Amino acid sequence: ANERTTDLSIDPQYYPQIIGSKGKNLEEVRSKFNNIQITFPEANGKSDKVILHGDKDDVEKCSKFLQQKVKDLYSIEIEVPKRIYPMLIGKGGANIQRLREKIPDVRLDVPSMDDNKDSTHIRLNGKKNDVDKARKVLEEHVNQLNVSIENSIEQHITIDPKWHSRFFQNRRKLLNDLQQQYGDMLIKLPERNTNSDQVLLRGPKDIVEQVRKRLEELIDTWENTITKEMIIPHRHHRYLLAQGGTYIQPIQKEYNVQIKFPPRGNNQKDEQETTTTTTTTTSDDDDKQKDIVRLIGRSDDIDKAMNALEKMIPSESSVDIPYEAHGILVGKNGSNLQLLIKKYPDVHVTFPPVNSSQNTIQLKGQREQVEGIKNELLESYEKYQADKQARSHEIHFTIKPEHRSLIFGFRGKTINNLRQKYDVKIDVSNNQSSTSVPTSSIIDNNNEQQDDNLSSNEIIQNSNSLSDVEIILTGYEDKILACQNEILQLIKDFEAKITMEIEIDPRTHARIIGTGGQKLQQIMKEYNVEIRFQANNQTDKVHVMGLDQEKIDACIDHLLLLEEDYLQDLPYRPTTNVQNQNDSILGQQSSNIQQDRSTTNNVKVINENKNKKQQRQASFQVKNAPWTNGKEYDNEYEQNNYSQQRNEHENSMKTSTTMAPNRDDLGEYPLFSNGLTLSTDDSSSQVPQTTVNTIPVIWGPQKRNK
Repeated sequence: ANERTTDLSIDPQYYPQIIGSKGKNLEEVRSKFNNIQITFPEANGKSDKVILHGDKDDVEKCSKFLQQKVKDLYSIEIEVPKRIYPMLIGKGGANIQRLREKIPDVRLDVPSMDDNKDSTHIRLNGKKNDVDKARKVLEEHVNQLNVSIENSIEQHITIDPKWHSRFFQNRRKLLNDLQQQYGDMLIKLPERNTNSDQVLLRGPKDIVEQVRKRLEELIDTWENTITKEMIIPHRHHRYLLAQGGTYIQPIQKEYNVQIKFPPRGNNQKDEQETTTTTTTTTSDDDDKQKDIVRLIGRSDDIDKAMNALEKMIPSESSVDIPYEAHGILVGKNGSNLQLLIKKYPDVHVTFPPVNSSQNTIQLKGQREQVEGIKNELLESYEKYQADKQARSHEIHFTIKPEHRSLIFGFRGKTINNLRQKYDVKIDVSNNQSSTSVPTSSIIDNNNEQQDDNLSSNEIIQNSNSLSDVEIILTGYEDKILACQNEILQLIKDFEAKITMEIEIDPRTHARIIGTGGQKLQQIMKEYNVEIRFQANNQTDKVHVMGLDQEKIDACIDHLLLLEEDYLQDLPYRPTTNVQNQNDSILGQQSSNIQQDRSTTNNVKVINENKNKKQQRQASFQVKNAPWTNGKEYDNEYEQNNYSQQRNEHENSMKTSTTMAPNRDDLGEYPLFSNGLTLSTDDSSSQVPQTTVNTIPVIWGPQKRNK
């Protein structure tokens, strides 16, 4: 119900403007009115009705749009005389196409010329402003053609028919070049069947004269063309013809000559031969023929071309530079060599193979560039020699063996940083004796092989079993001095540190260190100290180093607390330490009293921490308690040790408020049954059954505050 079909009358002369080139304008109209179908009448029909079909509203809008578009279109005709029509169109429509490019907004309709008429009309279609501009351009062009024809002349030039084919070679290239160079010019050669030598020239007088002189020069060149031979070793032919003849083509064009090289055939392997190759007489003649290059052109042009070609012949040279310097000349990933090639693109540089020890570098290319790159290689080698001499300074000095690990650092980090910072070579002698104890690191449990794998977390060794370590620094004089000063400063800072040794159960080392040493690093950062463990958990000795005694003591306390906490999580395992772990609780209390009296001396902290460790390890096992009456001993050592501890305890009871319970007094030594019957079965003593009604007292060693 909403669809509608409308016929719109439009003059057929406007159809091309409405449709546009390849229907471009029509597609724009259809895209603007999507629901509209636009149908034009057939080209040969007499109807001018354009059918619009679609939605009622869209049909009305499209109809108004097309009517307005037709009103905006403008069309005029310009008369063109028959005599200038060919020049206006040009060969293959070249001239009229250039004119259309000048006025792209106007459509030019050029009909074919009727031989029975003296003129034709060219129609201009488009918007009025554009058509008016195009009309002026076309009228000016027609007037110029009229003037040109009025001033044009005709001349005939004699050209031998044997040269006529030259004008038609390569798709009439010569004729096309002449017409493009001299503009509106007619060059008409006779028909081939007539065998005539007259060539017609038609155009403006000055242009005809220029074309005539150019044709005479060409004929003179063709008639005086000679061929000369030039000897160029065939091993250079590939170089001259490389990249599509980039070296040869400019010479041919500049001097108007042809350069012909002998056919390559099977000469590829010959190009690789050297000039010292010995051949037979027959092969010598063949090589001479292969070396001949022919130049075709005028005699004087050939001479100039030969001089230019001689300069292009590659020069072969060599330079002797010691093999050990070749890597410096080439540079990392060939960087230095690439810079030279970029600067001298016509030179081919060949270094000897990597596995050989040859010193000769081969150069091939243009003579001037070969000399330039040769001088640069020699200058680079001289700079390398001077730099090598400047790097040869050495400094020898010795350090104490306990400082050796300090120089290397953890996994060689310190020594590598020094090498990179000062660009020096650092050699550290390994003067450890065969009886010295191997060093160890914090985390790595494998045996490290050489210097760079040594850890900075090594324990200081006994200096009596080691000799002084010699260090050799090699490099620039100022840099090795600076490196030496930094090494000595590291040692000085290290010696200023306070070192204290404690004992921590090896079973807890891994938990204190943490995964990847994270926990240990956090502790060292918190207390500003260095903590060194032995490798492989072989010993319980741990060293704490720092500059502040208070922070060192705080760190030691923190480590001991961690050890105590971690030991509580471990199952009980009897140990075989030399010091008996089955000391009595009474002996432990006396040791605590003695420990408190000796805390003022930092040197004795090792033995005191050892006693603390033994106390914590024995806290879960009660032996030699008061109820045993001191009669049960595993061995003679325990008996003597118990007697000594008992005597010390009796002496300390006078000053201590803590008393050991009396076994016969149920008030001091109650049973833990809270009034119930308790029976014990021990191999060393028998306790009778009894009932306790009193409140038991707390006894035993005091729990350490965390």
